[in-house]
Amino acid sequence: MAAAPHAEPDEPLTIEQVQPPEGSASGGPFATVLGTGFDAHAAVEVRFGDTPSPRTAVIGSTRLQVEIPPGTEGPVTIRVRQGSRSAVLPEGFRYTAPAHEGGEEHSH
Repeated sequence: MAAAPHAEPDEPLTIEQVQPPEGSASGGPFATVLGTGFDAHAAVEVRFGDTPSPRTAVIGSTRLQVEIPPGTEGPVTIRVRQGSRSAVLPEGFRYTAPAHEGGEEHSH
């Protein structure tokens, strides 16, 4: 049998790491999820904790590009789902305090 050009539907999904491993709790811009079994021909859902990423793209069978959604400071579990297959990476990403910009001060 010839090898398929993409992940087979019965191949398990895995998540190895998220790059960068942390980002602002205000969300954005993008992160790369590295793992195995991603199928470029199927829709993918990636969650940071309970929050879905607003934009995801399968770059190849080992790489996803995802927009980081806003979250709460601290570690969150990363979940990837494609059809009936799913993978979990506990504490795979850490939200940090948003950078403070000068607009919060009140002048009198």
